[in-house]
Amino acid sequence: MKKIYPDLWQAEEGNHFGMRLRTYLLATEKGNTLMYYTNSSAEIEDIKKLGGVNRQYISHHHEFTPAMFENLKVFKPVLGVHENAIPYLNNQGNNVITFNDYIVDESNIHIIHTPGHTTNNICMYYQSPFGKSYLFAGDTIYLDKGKFNYLIMPHEGGNKSDLKESLLKLRKLKVDVIMPSVGVGNHDAVVVTEEQWHGIIDDLLQRIGE
Repeated sequence: MKKIYPDLWQAEEGNHFGMRLRTYLLATEKGNTLMYYTNSSAEIEDIKKLGGVNRQYISHHHEFTPAMFENLKVFKPVLGVHENAIPYLNNQGNNVITFNDYIVDESNIHIIHTPGHTTNNICMYYQSPFGKSYLFAGDTIYLDKGKFNYLIMPHEGGNKSDLKESLLKLRKLKVDVIMPSVGVGNHDAVVVTEEQWHGIIDDLLQRIGE
């Protein structure tokens, strides 16, 4: 795990459905939160050295992989998912909490329902005491060879209308660092100004169209 901010580490290994996987460990006063999941044994050992995992937030059901369930066995965290993702767990998760539209947890992490890719996507937003505002965007948006893109899965409830509403919701946030879960090519955390953030969202909205 690579330390990128005083309270945040980024995983360097892993893949997810043929794309590169990025996993993030956020340290708060209430303990460590793992964003997404890791399928790297080396990173699991790094996370153990950093204090393990109190909570693991999964952005949507596509992350319910054998590696994610292995994370649950190793770290035994509280698993946080959107309530629409529960049917996909197939009763495999213990100690699960669910989110609906908008919740702020005990660590002041904001969990925001952002459907569009599927019906159960969430983003996690955190205003770090060290000065940066982090957006863990899951698959709501992702990096495709350096450019932000989107993918709608109609057979899993994804649609243009929901995605546009989700993007408009995210546009209102003060975002300094964007961290999708997957990407094509290099997709390290992206630092943005307010103008750049608004430009990213506006470009995506324009490409989605009617």
